[in-house]
Amino acid sequence: MPLRTPKEIPGVSIADIWTYATRTLTDPNSYKADVSALLQLAHFDLSEFEIAQAPAAENAAVTITVTTADQSLGSKDIVTDIPAGGTIISVIAMAKINIMNNSANAQKIDLKFDVEGTTLFEQDDVVGFGATDGASAPYIIAEDASDEVTADGQTVTLEAFATLSAAQSVIFSAQYYLFIVYKMG
Repeated sequence: MPLRTPKEIPGVSIADIWTYATRTLTDPNSYKADVSALLQLAHFDLSEFEIAQAPAAENAAVTITVTTADQSLGSKDIVTDIPAGGTIISVIAMAKINIMNNSANAQKIDLKFDVEGTTLFEQDDVVGFGATDGASAPYIIAEDASDEVTADGQTVTLEAFATLSAAQSVIFSAQYYLFIVYKMG
């Protein structure tokens, strides 16, 4: 059966696929089974799906106390690894950012996400906190990175950035993932 795009498949939308791809990764095996089931339902002729992530040990917390634009939350490299003979069909790059207000001051936070130096997401005032010390929230950014991630063995650099509205203390911890769908043969 030939590969078909989501818009060609009755009952399966791009939103359905993105919903699976942006779930919190509490059980990667369950996640992979859900995606495989969705792809089979959609009649995709794919043989595998790969989740790659930067090592958790590299996810050090970053404290930002300045309003200077685009403070890095730390860049991470992920090396793609698909079997010989595989062809990458699509890639979703994801940043899961845990944010904690470390002062009793209100904050509005701008976020940006780059993959291979290309900005895939940029939004002002995407997260806001009242004047509550210890207020926290996760924020997930998931973007199509198929144009940036094209080959097996490619070292892919992912980096999120934040800008604060007030020069107070906010703690960030970013985790990065690549969701790679590939076809054999």
